Amino acid sequence: MFKRFITYTPVTGIYEKAIQPYKKWSELADMSLPIELDGEYYRILRITGLLNKLGTRKMVGMSTLN
Repeated sequence: MFKRFITYTPVTGIYEKAIQPYKKWSELADMSLPIELDGEYYRILRITGLLNKLGTRKMVGMSTLN
């Protein structure tokens, strides 16, 4: 069982452009901090509703550019 939580912040930079095809105008997008997996770094991009910000509607994983 995992004992760590993933925190999210609003998307910025290249991640904002990457999430646009998946997001409707009425939805909000957040990104996680970099997560290391097998030596590679990834971010989780999630889309939430405008009113219900706790319920995730969609998730997209994206490799970071390091």
